[in-house]
Amino acid sequence: MTTDLQEKVRLLKESELYIYFKMSALTNKVTNEELAKGILNNKIITRIEAKEILRLVNEPYMAKYDKRKWFGQLYANGIRAFDNADDKKITNWFDFILSSGTSTESKIDSLTDSRNPKSIKYASVGLITLILYLNNKSAHSIWFEGQHKALRTLFPAIGRFNGAGLQYVEFNKTLVHFAKTNDFSHTELDFILSQIDKKTSASPNPFEYDQFQGKVILPSKLDFESAYRSLTCPGNSISLDAVLDQIETNAKKKGLLLNSNWRIIMEKNIEIWAGNK
Repeated sequence: MTTDLQEKVRLLKESELYIYFKMSALTNKVTNEELAKGILNNKIITRIEAKEILRLVNEPYMAKYDKRKWFGQLYANGIRAFDNADDKKITNWFDFILSSGTSTESKIDSLTDSRNPKSIKYASVGLITLILYLNNKSAHSIWFEGQHKALRTLFPAIGRFNGAGLQYVEFNKTLVHFAKTNDFSHTELDFILSQIDKKTSASPNPFEYDQFQGKVILPSKLDFESAYRSLTCPGNSISLDAVLDQIETNAKKKGLLLNSNWRIIMEKNIEIWAGNK
């Protein structure tokens, strides 16, 4: 039985926006975030480097549909924060975020406490978690009130946003599990949370639905693994086209219609899954 959450994920994956994001925007986003991480590897980060990090991650990746840049208020607050702090304070702020001896919860609570000399005015949890995310995507996600509200529509147990470090830990744990369950890469998650609860979906055209009277889907990681196992033994090699053909055969047997771009999207997904091993 399909749950409401599964239906939302299905609609998102079949939407025109998501397919465009995967095919056109995601590569640029990954590249820019890697460049930003390269700056974080510098021993000393001053205002110039800090603002360059924000510039890199704030491109209008979805310009075909929305010409606005990626981060709105988060970016504006970040620029304001770095413009109102000297280089020494900015360097110390980054050093504390990137330090290994302090828990994520403590970092957030310390840097959002205006009484703490390490904190920077206007440097919100959104900016703090953006830096944590850029430094280590597998362990952190970007968190601000809008992202929290979106995830709360899917998982009400995380409660109302309060900006506390402990709540971020729960938010992050929930989002990481959601990503793993639904085969999303961590680089996708901020976009997904901005779209997951939208009421409309730009799915394949109605003619396809009328003609086949079925559900248009994108194959999952489980579909890929099932097709691979049915064709060969673990460790043996087989062409990608053969596996994709088997996925298509399996879908037809179930009476399912695959998205028109499913092969291209699957090739990208397989690269991502292989990289997460």
